[in-house]
Amino acid sequence: MFYSMRNILVIIIPLLIIIAAQYIPLFTMGIVPFVGPGSSLVGFVINLEHMCLLLVMMIVISTFIYNRTGSIYIGSFLNALIVSWMFTSSSVIAPVPI
Repeated sequence: MFYSMRNILVIIIPLLIIIAAQYIPLFTMGIVPFVGPGSSLVGFVINLEHMCLLLVMMIVISTFIYNRTGSIYIGSFLNALIVSWMFTSSSVIAPVPI
């Protein structure tokens, strides 16, 4: 369990810093700091909360499987299956209405 918590902190803390850098100026001063030409960070930050939860789940699964088997490939393959399943199930495949 210690390895899972350490891995979660290593991955999630930089993402939380990015969220804080975006939202603290927004709530305190009313400005969005990363807006303008070439700033694709805004779209990234909108989806970042969802990705943090997904990453926590993937880190726990990867660490558990690595500790049981000693192989990084089984956990990464399982995570790839789960993530692709989640992304395809959340997208709409339908013709555009005219």
